[in-house]
Amino acid sequence: MDDKIWIGRGGQKYGPYEEAVLRGWVKEGKVEPDVLAWRTGMAEWVPLATLLPGMEVPPPIPPPSAGWAPRGFSAREDGGFAPDPRATFQTPPSLHWFVVLLLTMVTGGIFGWIWMFVQASWVGKIDKRSKALVLFILALVSYVVGFSLTTQKTPAATLAGVLIMFGAIIVIYVGIFAMADSIKRDAAKRGLALHIGGITLFFLSMYYLQGIMTWLARWKETGQTEPGPPKAAVWCVMILPLVSILAAIAIPAYQNYIIRTEVAQAVAVAEPARTAVLNYYNSHGQMPHDNTQAGISEAASLQGRYVSGVTIDDGRITIALGGVAHRQIASGSLVLTPVVAQGEVRFNCVANSISVQYLPQTCR
Repeated sequence: MDDKIWIGRGGQKYGPYEEAVLRGWVKEGKVEPDVLAWRTGMAEWVPLATLLPGMEVPPPIPPPSAGWAPRGFSAREDGGFAPDPRATFQTPPSLHWFVVLLLTMVTGGIFGWIWMFVQASWVGKIDKRSKALVLFILALVSYVVGFSLTTQKTPAATLAGVLIMFGAIIVIYVGIFAMADSIKRDAAKRGLALHIGGITLFFLSMYYLQGIMTWLARWKETGQTEPGPPKAAVWCVMILPLVSILAAIAIPAYQNYIIRTEVAQAVAVAEPARTAVLNYYNSHGQMPHDNTQAGISEAASLQGRYVSGVTIDDGRITIALGGVAHRQIASGSLVLTPVVAQGEVRFNCVANSISVQYLPQTCR
């Protein structure tokens, strides 16, 4: 056995073989003369040709410091060679995660389903125990069944469909987290310290996983591990649409709130005029004809930040908006009309050129 020869390929050790067998394989082209070989008692692996007298010896192997190593191996610090963990690594799907996102959006989600199956198929190659592909098939079938039930006219069928679709989403998340565990285990066996954040995975799901797969594809090709997977970039791109949607909702709502506040303050400016009308009616049994009869200043002097003037006309109070009021209400007015019922005076509010959404409850 001591004179037999072992050979190394793809990071694996094969043999031992008789010298005559290896000579025949070299002539037939089944084995390269520069493949690494080893015989019992040798300190290091050497090209096969050096162990087969009479065969052409390939050029000297550059030292590891030159960045060279035989195919399927990587250089060690002690000058030897170790099996390269990239040699047996299955190349993952390397489509950029942002392209996956765009295609998913353009196709109404169909490409997203397809790409989940692509990811699950690759994970099945690196982890034979992975059930992600089965889970995604189950989720797709459940989703189709649930969606068909929601199209029925009965409330019971609709509720059942919604519950089934919700269950399909849960199954999808189980499959995604299962894929992440498989990827981490395989990376650890290859010496890669890969961290996959659970929160990021929950919110960014397959797009985050695709960023990791693209990173692994680069490592497979070049051996580079820096920069790491694009976690922050995925967050930024995914959050931007959410922020835009929230802004589209919040900004108009805040603007409406500001305008309603301005209208409410305008009504408050007219409070002295309303008090004056009530006092005049209680004293004289009739409504005052104008500001002077009511005992208040002229219209132009009753101004506020959002009011250009307050006018009394036979008890009716007109509040003209202006000043720095928002352009949506700057040309409008509020009219408070007194109504006597059972000896009491109350004011009906009517708006001119002011949308109802900006009015106080009493003016709607």
